[in-house]
Amino acid sequence: RPAQVIVIDDGSTDDTATRAASWADRLPLTLIESPANEGLSAARNRGLLAAEAPVVGILDADDVALPDHVRLMCDAYDAQPGIVSSSAYYWLPDGRTHAYRGLGRRTRAPRGAQLEALIRANFVFVASFAPTQALVDTGGFRGFVSRHDAAPQPGDRGLAEDWDMWLRLAALGVPISIVEAPTLLYRVRDSSLASDEGSLLDAGIAMLCAFDAEQGGRHHHAVRASMRTMEQRRQLAHLQRELRRSGRRAAVTDVIPLMSRDWRTSLRALGLTVLTPERAERVLGRRGAW
Repeated sequence: RPAQVIVIDDGSTDDTATRAASWADRLPLTLIESPANEGLSAARNRGLLAAEAPVVGILDADDVALPDHVRLMCDAYDAQPGIVSSSAYYWLPDGRTHAYRGLGRRTRAPRGAQLEALIRANFVFVASFAPTQALVDTGGFRGFVSRHDAAPQPGDRGLAEDWDMWLRLAALGVPISIVEAPTLLYRVRDSSLASDEGSLLDAGIAMLCAFDAEQGGRHHHAVRASMRTMEQRRQLAHLQRELRRSGRRAAVTDVIPLMSRDWRTSLRALGLTVLTPERAERVLGRRGAW
């Protein structure tokens, strides 16, 4: 049983606050209401400041924690205090599910050079556990909007806020572990904040630029490699949209420039040459995330 359940109603237009408040007699509930939408990072940071427990677990409003989630995550945290990454089933709009760790993601955190691996790809799932004080001490969550800013300014709004947080904690030496058993349903839908792959990749590139500057270029090689892969993914997303409009498969010459050291990116590129656009969307997803 959790010590505290914090619900942040970030200026919602439905009955979120009323529904949450109805659980006050059954849960150790803290309800925080904002009269206007402040953005994902600002909402999470308000929750952090209200947290009294030493460990915080994150859960977005449209996802579902399965009954053993808290217990397994706490067990993993007790074994190695730090960032504990959960695993989930992607819950697709057509009702299908895919195991997050069954899609080429790491099932175990690397024992050494965790920061370098995290720079190259975010293997920490968004609904993770972390020490409350460490999250607060880093200044909290911050989002990123565009890769085109010469000097990206993190703020309350934007994306890539979780990857940014895990990177900053890992740079301070906070270790990462992974719970392999899926304990969440992660809802995927077109209306979610991260449904636009181009915006998500733009935010990730902006975040890496800011991280590189803040770290004084100490991890510049890994940052540049990660940014190259993300740019290739961005071009692949554009190509997949064009194929969807034209109803054709990609030519081999279309995808050769987009082949990458990242095997998932290369596999997606090859998939566009052999699958119809409809099949590619079903197998690869619009975001190429599964």
